[in-house]
Amino acid sequence: LHADLHAERHGGEWASELESCSSREGESCSSRRSSTSTDDEEERLGPRHSDLSTPHSTLPAMRRARTEPDSLNTYATRAGDLTLGEQLEVVPRTAQVLFRSRFINGRCNNAPLGMARRVPSMLRHLSGSGRWDFRSAPAELLPLPQTLHSLGLPQEYTPNASGMGKIRAGQRVWQYLKDTEVLEPEEYMRELRSVASRMRDPNFTLREFHDSMVFLFPELALYYVEEASAAARDPLEPGGITSGRSNGDEYRRTICALFAVYWLMRLNLPSVQGSEALDGQRGFCFGVDETWTPPPADSWQQATLPEEAAQRLNFMLTLEWELLQQLVEDAGLLERVHDPAMSVARVCINVDRTAAMLVLTAIHDIMKVHSLLPTVSMENAPFRGHKAGELIRDHDAALAYVLLHDPEALPCFAALPTHLQSSILFTQADMHFNHGHLVQAEAPPGPLFSQLKSLLEVHSEQKDQDVAFYFMHWFTDLSGAIPTPLCGAEKFVIKFPKPVLSSFIKSFSIVQRIATHSATKVYEDFLVEWWPTSLLGAAPTGPESIALMRLIVQAQLPSEQERVYDAIFKVDEDVRRSLVFELSLTGIAGEKFERMRSRTSDAAAGPAFLVYYSPAWIRSAVQANPRAALNMLAEVYARARDLFPLRNDWNGQNVVVYIDQLKGCETDQVVQESITNGRFWLLVKKNDFEAAVEQKSMEAMPFLFNQPGIEKRARLLRFWRGALDPKP
Repeated sequence: LHADLHAERHGGEWASELESCSSREGESCSSRRSSTSTDDEEERLGPRHSDLSTPHSTLPAMRRARTEPDSLNTYATRAGDLTLGEQLEVVPRTAQVLFRSRFINGRCNNAPLGMARRVPSMLRHLSGSGRWDFRSAPAELLPLPQTLHSLGLPQEYTPNASGMGKIRAGQRVWQYLKDTEVLEPEEYMRELRSVASRMRDPNFTLREFHDSMVFLFPELALYYVEEASAAARDPLEPGGITSGRSNGDEYRRTICALFAVYWLMRLNLPSVQGSEALDGQRGFCFGVDETWTPPPADSWQQATLPEEAAQRLNFMLTLEWELLQQLVEDAGLLERVHDPAMSVARVCINVDRTAAMLVLTAIHDIMKVHSLLPTVSMENAPFRGHKAGELIRDHDAALAYVLLHDPEALPCFAALPTHLQSSILFTQADMHFNHGHLVQAEAPPGPLFSQLKSLLEVHSEQKDQDVAFYFMHWFTDLSGAIPTPLCGAEKFVIKFPKPVLSSFIKSFSIVQRIATHSATKVYEDFLVEWWPTSLLGAAPTGPESIALMRLIVQAQLPSEQERVYDAIFKVDEDVRRSLVFELSLTGIAGEKFERMRSRTSDAAAGPAFLVYYSPAWIRSAVQANPRAALNMLAEVYARARDLFPLRNDWNGQNVVVYIDQLKGCETDQVVQESITNGRFWLLVKKNDFEAAVEQKSMEAMPFLFNQPGIEKRARLLRFWRGALDPKP
């Protein structure tokens, strides 16, 4: 799959392989897949390309800079990511066989050898250099974003008493996948279990794993669905990816998370018999080279290493890998077997739970594609505070809605046995919990813990295993936060201070306290435990302490924490007062933080706010201008309070405010440049429990502000320079 594998070197091999694909057109999928592991197949195709008969889709080709494989710092280079096909002028010769289009002539086609008939045309469109020329490529081989247009996009749904009940919960997902030819559930589970059973096989390479994931999960193609036309959308509705990232980034992040599952299942530990040949730590820390192989164990014996390679090596040698091994075992993916005759234990794969983890990882973030977000139907209303006809904007809630009310819309989930579906539903629909909201102090205790507390008060062994299942998924999902799958888990290895990561791992036990303590006490204890005493001294007390601790935890890194700590005492008094008030609400009726006992009675009103992506905004924006970063956050809170005024009967209620578009700008300077370039910023009320920060064109301002009831739906955000930082 790599661009640097030259056609001159493999030209003859590719031609023979293409012909062999065509000649085996009648073989079944499973027989072709199993045949690639036989000695005869290895001898005929050669070990490097023995898996090329495996079906693949038109998902992005892999691309990597040319490197020298015998030097440690060649691993995990910055070019080592998955790149959208439409961003490449050419596709390497090694990718052409793998571009077996799932979308042919406007219909999905996942037939095992759907491309074999097109081998001659593929060869005709290869230039003399062996590179792929999209300008002359047949339509069925174009990258997925260029071929999806023929499928059409479902129209936006509007509340309609007579028709709402007829809309499928997963209508928009189903619209894109309905023509996909998938395996029957029994055959699909055989294939999926086969992959899961090989996760600790030293001969099961990352490349084979990747190819299997692309084949088994047609849902990955959903990252590339085209956005609805502007005319089909409410002018106050955004499009694109709700996280503020590109489609390609979210796809690569998912692949990276799948790779993290692969690596964590393959840890080499002295306490585990038979793990000596596994490469989990090396792949997790260094990624892979041009042959999809992590660095050999003796490659870091060099006298000197480049700074980044040294950082990766230090991470690998000092992390408490036994904690991660325990997490995988607690989640039920691995089971440790103790043999009295042996000094160390061995582990066995729980194939079914591993298969469930792969399914959850593949589909977890697809609802970040705005076009796929479901509308609550009449028959399923209300759903988590959403009325019939309202769009579910939270991607976790949106996925839960589809899994609960239309599981057949997602083929990989529908194929799972009921008990495996239950484990996924526990994490996505029952818990109502996002651990990232805790460890980043992003949410107040109410929306974070309320549902989880009632769930954990009734103990069961299966429930404990499913809670650990959630935490393993959360950890691998965060591992893939930087979209460079071939570079290892860069989010943890490069970006996180190791003490922060260790704290993340140890924080899993905090959640268990919720069964015996109030949500507010657990949250406040967490803030105190995570306060950086060595950097900023003793944890604060008094009326400003909760807000200060939440902002410091959101900053995460020591350098950003110091900037936030300094800035909070330099912003204007009204800005600090707003932040202190809003960040100190619990979102739970009748509960206050211990440090806020002396607070006046207005704390008994609601709603409280969860500003989604505020930690990401804080971490990026404070690097350039800490005061402006806090001023803009305070402005969001102030305008949210305009749209959702304090009410005593709303005590214990919570509102989510999405700031993904603001987060995508990263700094106040970028925001101000957008205003200079003819944009303005609004806070738009979506429903009784949600609002979102959005930027619009100045040309749309007269139309927007002439809409009936606009004063109840939107507030202008004062993000221009004079309003943000009037004093130097």
